[in-house]
Amino acid sequence: MTNRHAVEVADPEKFADFLVGYAHDPAQNITELARRCGLPEATARSIVRRLDGKYQPVTDEVRRITTDSLVKNIESKLPILLDAIDTDKVGNATLRDIAVAFGVLAEKRQLLKGEPTQILSYEERKNLNDLLPAIYKEAKRRDMPIDVEYHEIPSAVVSAPSTIQDAAVSKTAAEKDRRDRRAKNR
Repeated sequence: MTNRHAVEVADPEKFADFLVGYAHDPAQNITELARRCGLPEATARSIVRRLDGKYQPVTDEVRRITTDSLVKNIESKLPILLDAIDTDKVGNATLRDIAVAFGVLAEKRQLLKGEPTQILSYEERKNLNDLLPAIYKEAKRRDMPIDVEYHEIPSAVVSAPSTIQDAAVSKTAAEKDRRDRRAKNR
């Protein structure tokens, strides 16, 4: 039985306009699309939820196929592009073009070799100490196996010593923390 208040029944032209707009670009702003089609935002969001719920497996498959074919297409073009970079072209390139090309190629080489493409600052590494307990807890909640047991890194180890004396204090504090953990585990 059809809901007589549903937009597809009450105003099929606005519904059709919205469907065409959404199908054309699902990533666009729903509020803006609803406004252009003359629909309330809540109605537009309801339509999107229904479409996503009903057709999500199809959408996922289309994206997968598109991604796979895109990757194959890119892979077929890479050798052609690399062969096109010759001494003549590099010699005629601007400094900016050379710098950009170098940066892209160097980063991609690092990725292919499994090397890091970014160096974490001291503050970013320190924040990992705050994130790891939450990640560990969430993984346990989801019953996801974790091969390592989490132990918080003592703040004395995380903090960067500024002097030899600070380094000695940090080492002493870290040793004390290790002894405390061992005693607690016994």
